Amino acid sequence: MKKNRIKYLALLVIALLLIGVAGVAAQGLRIHIDGKAITSDVDPFIHQARTMVPIRVITENFGADVSWIAETRTVEIVSPYKKFLQNYQAKGMYLTQAQEVLNAYNANPNAVAILDVRPAALVDEYIVGSRNIPLPTLIDNLAEVPADRMIAVYCTLDVNAAYAVAILNMLGYDAYVMVGGKDAWVAACGAVTTEPIVEEEEEVLADIVDTAIAAGSFTTLVAALQAADFVEPLKAAGPYTVFAPTDEAFAQLPEGTVEDLLLPENLDALQAILAYHVVAGSVLAEDVVALTSAETLLGQDLAITIEDGNVFINDAQVIITDIICSNGVIHVIDAVLLPPAE
Repeated sequence: MKKNRIKYLALLVIALLLIGVAGVAAQGLRIHIDGKAITSDVDPFIHQARTMVPIRVITENFGADVSWIAETRTVEIVSPYKKFLQNYQAKGMYLTQAQEVLNAYNANPNAVAILDVRPAALVDEYIVGSRNIPLPTLIDNLAEVPADRMIAVYCTLDVNAAYAVAILNMLGYDAYVMVGGKDAWVAACGAVTTEPIVEEEEEVLADIVDTAIAAGSFTTLVAALQAADFVEPLKAAGPYTVFAPTDEAFAQLPEGTVEDLLLPENLDALQAILAYHVVAGSVLAEDVVALTSAETLLGQDLAITIEDGNVFINDAQVIITDIICSNGVIHVIDAVLLPPAE
């Protein structure tokens, strides 16, 4: 009996020592969130090499709600993300259904952009046509979000989508949370893929002058434009339609004609010839065949005729049509157009 008492006494002493150690260990422990000291009514302590901190003070400082459900002995935490989304739901704001997005996308894909804000590492499948921009990188990638479309945003649990929608709408976008994300999209019979969307880079068109230079077959025309100070006008917004003679076309002129035209004293004549090759507006081949004449920048008309399916501008045949430029269109002709003598 005496031995048992000694045993119990020893256990009690050890327990008190442990409590004392825990108490000592608790002294000096501090909680900082983002560098700010947080005061708690329950001190943190170290237990089995782990630092134990009160969950309520931590979660509430992050904007979450904490409650104790005695019946199930459960600590229930509602994250700030979930509270944010519930605010949308309560007010009926910025939410859309996957079926509505799918219907709008099928009706006009250019009117809807689908934005996936899930972390890239967690993405297993993509909604066809969507773009994955994880939420933390959204601000740095706004150039990839079209401002002229309705933006349907989705993630795994809708909460990141709610934050993305808040950011986008503050910046002037028309953005909505697509409730239920990819699962709702699939339930609405929307297509998914395992491959990310890779958009082809949009072709950047050159202006009329740079297009002529790049072609390599208009060196004489380009030299004439430069000599006549005609480069800048044809690099302007326009649009213009240019009937462009090839180098072979210029070579058909009487010997010495081109050289004479490039002389400074013949500037007016050269400018008149070049202006006679340019029509205001962008006139495509399908429009040219419906015309009988076209007024040039010189103020004089070109005659347009069709013979055996071939289009002629005065006596020059159009041999290549519809070279599209950023500020107009080029049609290639096989002869130089000379304005009629006044």
